[in-house]
This record gives sequence, structure tokens and C-alpha cells, in this order.
Amino acid sequence: MFTSVYNKTVLEGWKSLAKFFKTEKIINLQKKGLEKAGFSDDVNGNKNVFNYILAVANKNVSKIKQGEWFVTTIKGPKGKATIMTQWQKLDNGKIYLKTIKIF
Repeated sequence: MFTSVYNKTVLEGWKSLAKFFKTEKIINLQKKGLEKAGFSDDVNGNKNVFNYILAVANKNVSKIKQGEWFVTTIKGPKGKATIMTQWQKLDNGKIYLKTIKIF
């Protein structure tokens, strides 16, 4: 009994650690994408990117399909970054950002 509880605890610990490293890898990739385009990884840089994403989404609401990736490019001071987003459509017709990838 003790062994199986111990093994389960160790397995859960490894899963949590793997999830942490996967999340860190994704965050670093997105940070590199922002920096490649010349956006700083701070409140102002993130605000500029999200304002752009929301503006593009508002102009293209009819083209956004639930469960599909919506791809756009943002131009920054140093270059471009590709932004892929997934949106959730609510019953009232509004959409909200579900997933974002920047590279």
C-alpha cells in the first residue's frame, strides 16, 4: 500500500515538473518571437501586442472559427512576428481569447 501511494506521488511530481518545463519552453519561445519583432517583454510591449490582437480580432469576427487557428502577423520596430490565436465564441456572439502562440 505504501509503495503504490509513494509511486503515485512521485509520478504526479514528475508530471508537474514536466508540465512546468513545457510551459517554460512555450513562454521562452513566445518571448523570443516578441523580441525578434522588437517588442519588449514587459507591460508596455505586451499591451501593444494584445491591443493589436484585439483590433485584428474585432475586424475579423466573422472569419474566426471556433477551434481553428486564426493567424496574423504583427510588425514591430525590428521585424515581424507571427501570432496564432484560438478563440471561444459565446452564445451571445462575443468571443474571448482562448490560446495564443507567438513566434
